[in-house]
Amino acid sequence: MSEPHGFDQTLAMNAMLFAVELMREGQKDFYQISKAVVRNFHMTAETFAVHIRSIYVPAWLLARDLYGVEVSECARPDEIDLAMARLETWFPNIANDQIALPSGEQVAPPTENDLRALMGLALTAPTPDAIMNFTGFVNRMRQLAPFNVQMVYAQRPGARRVASRKEWEDIGRQVRPGAIPIVVLRTMGPIEYVFEELDTDPPIERQPESDVFAASGAFEKQRLAKLIDALASNSKRHLRVRVHLVKLGANLAGWVNGQQIPLEGPEPLVERGRPGKGDEQTSVWDISVNANLTPAEQFVTLLHELGHLFCGHVGPFADNNAAADEYGWPDRRNLPKAAKEVEAELVAWWLANREGLTTGSPLYLRHYMEKAEEDVPKVDLDRVTRAVARIRSYIGDRGT
Repeated sequence: MSEPHGFDQTLAMNAMLFAVELMREGQKDFYQISKAVVRNFHMTAETFAVHIRSIYVPAWLLARDLYGVEVSECARPDEIDLAMARLETWFPNIANDQIALPSGEQVAPPTENDLRALMGLALTAPTPDAIMNFTGFVNRMRQLAPFNVQMVYAQRPGARRVASRKEWEDIGRQVRPGAIPIVVLRTMGPIEYVFEELDTDPPIERQPESDVFAASGAFEKQRLAKLIDALASNSKRHLRVRVHLVKLGANLAGWVNGQQIPLEGPEPLVERGRPGKGDEQTSVWDISVNANLTPAEQFVTLLHELGHLFCGHVGPFADNNAAADEYGWPDRRNLPKAAKEVEAELVAWWLANREGLTTGSPLYLRHYMEKAEEDVPKVDLDRVTRAVARIRSYIGDRGT
């Protein structure tokens, strides 16, 4: 059978080996290696987009583990995803010597008693089976050699099961058209391609009773689209959140990162903005959500990551305004991980309930509340309430 539309195995292998040689010669920059690959293999933007994840990440893994190359400066998968989300802003200039890179209605927030009731309910839920760390990942990949485990982990973090196209067909599953393969090393050969479970049909149905990322119930996809569009609009207080759908494995839902970006002067690698006035700044955050989840699951994941953001877990936002509590949030990056996760999931659970969704939140919360009891008292329910109200201003009521 043929590979996904536009995917060329020979091209991917040759380009990967070419990238390895560039890294051995000292080139680590994602954009510069991209430029060299595009020029050497005469790639269009479409060809580049289909192949780059099967070229760059396996290349730095091979360079590191087979040749001892220091790769700490190489871009990681999440950084590549953020860059690719703005492909159209820098790819047209890739042939040049220098690459040009690229309030709503008021609703009643939950009360402290409401939130404490949710936390109590979480403690009555069964312990989740999902293991969301590298040890669990390795256990799920027992059929792979250790180096291939690393290659799968780097290309598709959170993958639950991987197999070749034929192996999936042997158990009655079909690889979806257009699925991007994962590159692994082959015995007595250079490379081969495997696919993650979420890239196969029939679709995997998650159950909230046993899966922390599950979300069930009637859900209108436009609710997700409305929230994403509202977050992307630059507010009068210079706050903007960009949401990216990226292909991840079954056991990774999403993440958030970002910073304040000057509207004039030096800016982060993957966000070259337009010149602004004076020394104004805009606060831009990026949220990545697993594109392989259902729309309802993507919605709940986005709510969780917004909970992290608006509770201050990834840094402060004040917009030079003294009334930061009214318009922004403080820096709470030093909060223990368990307390951060409980706060973010309370935000997601409360808002998902208002949308009529049943989620795996009780399982998710119990995992942290039982494993880190000493950190749970540091949960600030007032911060959770403020975050819920802020997100509701972007969403509005159902049906609006």
